[in-house]
Amino acid sequence: MKTDENKNRKQIKGTKREITFVNIAMLLLGIMLIIFPEKSGDIVCITAGIILGIWGLVRLIAYFASGKVESFESFALVQGTALLAFGILFIINPGILKTFLTAALGIILIVSGVMKLQYAVDLLRLKAKLWYLSLLGALVSITLGAIVFFNPFNSANWLMIFIGIALVVNSLWDIISVVALSKVISGKDKEMIDVEPVEENNTTADTAE
Repeated sequence: MKTDENKNRKQIKGTKREITFVNIAMLLLGIMLIIFPEKSGDIVCITAGIILGIWGLVRLIAYFASGKVESFESFALVQGTALLAFGILFIINPGILKTFLTAALGIILIVSGVMKLQYAVDLLRLKAKLWYLSLLGALVSITLGAIVFFNPFNSANWLMIFIGIALVVNSLWDIISVVALSKVISGKDKEMIDVEPVEENNTTADTAE
């Protein structure tokens, strides 16, 4: 049991680190789009390449640093290689990403909103009091993504500024949600630890009688 619990904790910490890393990167990207909307295409493509490249390296390092059983059960090697390859491709040839840049960013926001729905469900199942904030974040993210995807703006610069604001809001919300979710999970683990010795003592007492 303890081995499984330790494994789950490691997986949760690893997922938390990855989500935090991605959201910090998206936060910085959003700020850059707000400040330099006219250079948004090159900025997004090169930044995306750097982010994917670093993420790929992190996944590869995690794969080779993990145990044999853990590495066998994961797809970190394939994921890391693919992310690194796409990162290098976007840096060398940013024009590939420019052709569907707006649609891609809109889809990212929509997918992030769907993921927030998962956070809301998880927090609700854990009986967290503020689970509805994650649900509200999901609705906001999906709405922002839909606006970006359908592009009602007449100016490309205003579109990029809006995307930047949307990315900043979405990233901050994700980081807060992950921190809140991890605290709830840690609290539940502590409750389990506090309960287990009592159950063991009761069992011992019953046996003695």
